[in-house]
Amino acid sequence: MLLDDLHHADRGTLKVLEFLLRNHLQLQAEPLLFGFARQPPTAADPLETWLNDGAAALVERIELGPISIIAVEELLAQLLGDAPLLITLAQRLHQEGEGSPHLISEMIRGLAEEGVIFDEGGRWRLGLDERAVSHTPLPVPGSIREALKERLRGLKPEVLRVAALVALCPHEVTPDVILEATGGDEHALDDALEELTERGVLRVRQVGQEELLELSQARIRDVLVDSVPAGERAALHRRLGGALERLYRQRVSSVVETLAWHFERGELPAKAYPYLVKAGVRLLERSFVSEALTFFNRALALEPAARELLILEEADRQLAELRIQRGLSLFHLGSWAEAHDDWTLADGLAIAIGDDRLRARTLNHLGRDSLREHRIDEAEERLSQALQLANRLGDHSLRADPLYGLGTVRWYRADMDGARNFWLECLTVGGTVRNDEAMGHGYNGLGLVAFCRGQAAEARKYLEQSAQVFEKLGKLGPLAVVRVNLVELAHVMGNLRKGQQIAERTISQAREINHPYGVALGLRFRSLILQDVGRLIEADDNAEEALRLCRTLDNHEEELAVYVFQARIAVARRDTARLTAILDAADPLSLKFDSEGFRPLLRAWRAWLVAAEGDVTACRALVAEADQLVSRPWPHQRCRLDLVIARSLAEAGLDAEAALRAEAALKGADECGFRLYSLKAHVLLAKVSEGREKLDHHRRLGTNLARSLAANLNQEDAEGFLGLYGAARQSAL
Repeated sequence: MLLDDLHHADRGTLKVLEFLLRNHLQLQAEPLLFGFARQPPTAADPLETWLNDGAAALVERIELGPISIIAVEELLAQLLGDAPLLITLAQRLHQEGEGSPHLISEMIRGLAEEGVIFDEGGRWRLGLDERAVSHTPLPVPGSIREALKERLRGLKPEVLRVAALVALCPHEVTPDVILEATGGDEHALDDALEELTERGVLRVRQVGQEELLELSQARIRDVLVDSVPAGERAALHRRLGGALERLYRQRVSSVVETLAWHFERGELPAKAYPYLVKAGVRLLERSFVSEALTFFNRALALEPAARELLILEEADRQLAELRIQRGLSLFHLGSWAEAHDDWTLADGLAIAIGDDRLRARTLNHLGRDSLREHRIDEAEERLSQALQLANRLGDHSLRADPLYGLGTVRWYRADMDGARNFWLECLTVGGTVRNDEAMGHGYNGLGLVAFCRGQAAEARKYLEQSAQVFEKLGKLGPLAVVRVNLVELAHVMGNLRKGQQIAERTISQAREINHPYGVALGLRFRSLILQDVGRLIEADDNAEEALRLCRTLDNHEEELAVYVFQARIAVARRDTARLTAILDAADPLSLKFDSEGFRPLLRAWRAWLVAAEGDVTACRALVAEADQLVSRPWPHQRCRLDLVIARSLAEAGLDAEAALRAEAALKGADECGFRLYSLKAHVLLAKVSEGREKLDHHRRLGTNLARSLAANLNQEDAEGFLGLYGAARQSAL
């Protein structure tokens, strides 16, 4: 005997069932199997005591849990095959169907009935793109809807109203909010919550000292919301928004997303608009940039309606703030042209209302954008104006950003003293006004100056301080920049494992926050590390992906840097055709976008290229040209250039001249603690030095240094590294 949905049985039916079971156990000679299917009881169950006591030895309980996501994927795969978005759809179905096979299958049936899943020539297709699969409401099948309506049938209007208020909230909600929204009758609310819990409509979750209310099933939300007329629904949203404002007056930042939700749906644009902006800013500060942009776009859509209820100056000021914050999101995501447009519009509004404080901010962002475009004079003018306005206002909080930007201008011009002064002042101002972000930028700038002066220990100290600040703040965008500076420092010092770990973490976190520039930086520097452990195929793949991202972002400075790294790979493979193509693509970019002194390196690689083709005269001429092009005598770049020139001269058979260059590289590397460059110099000198004694000396030192640097690598990378350097073979790297 099989009985389904036993949880719906009334007390009388259960008593009759117990009577039948007792009599069967006492009188029936032949065995009979009773099978009961029911949901777990939510209240006192008259059958439960007897099942636990009188028939405990004869009862076997089988609890059916939710099916797995994999099972849902397999179910969909039978229908859709290997559809690209199958996994995403399966995750939504599993979540919203709460793992119930019946509910999930009915939802799939509903998708087919609505044409979302459709038959195309005998094969079923999914007619949604990626965003739609993630955000489009899934249908509630008719049978499920009726079952849910049955659960709500018979509830008093005031109880149903409480359920509807919970359903209108996007997340779990405290009883205090519902109490405030319903008018404050605590006893009536307690009774309503108890009845809704017993009916299986709501469930209560205890978090510390706080109770949180949520619907027992996600699908019941649609039924409850649909039961409320549209006009009344908007009024309830307004009541919920007002309740949240009153209860969270002192900590409104923790609920701005929810406030924006309620006032937007409550058709109060003047309130929804500022909360949408505040919500976007809060998300932006936590590096949820794509999510922040969604809020800013919603605010921009509401702005005309909100503007009608604001005085003109306040409307313009709020719009300028929105444009600034939206521009920051777009800039982070690599939509630089749109970011520039937003900041330009904000600047115009700041001028129109005569707000110098606002204009100092817009000028700073426009100056930052000019720096990205390598319009250095324009950047300096805008940043200087921003600093002048901040000084005139006496507002130190406005000084930090233009100070950091002006330090970057000096760095672009290879003025290390000027850059250090601005960055040191940025750090000081950040400490004065307790602006941790400004301090992070200041530490990064000082670390960069120290690195460019060959002061490795000081550079590491400052860069690690900067990384700690940005990590604590959750500012993953600037953190990516600091980390790749640390990767380059670790590389020249020979700590390749640490460099690789930092690069991989940079890539991973940049992907998480959809920061394409951070991903490109991480890939480029990971490529650099992989080259020096002999993993050329992976290095090339990383560089190619970085190059693709740079082109998508229209970032010519970073594109040039990737070409330099790709040139190293081409030389390692002795692929002269590819090296020619890389240099031909890089040379025009180096005329305008070379902020790191790459032009001499490109000339030196071309010297190697002509040497490989047997043209010694052209090789010498290009080496001389490379020397003349040096504009940034930074130790790491000087060592790098001397090494490339030494390899080029050695390729041309000019061993004595190559040895002089390699000795210069070795001297500079040893003075700065650039152990990897010292190793590379020893490897070269073990090939081009005169006399067996010198050759053996450099071979021995190179082998010992290679083994020392390989000690912290994993076995595979250590073997690759020693294959390049440990046996003192010449390395094309």
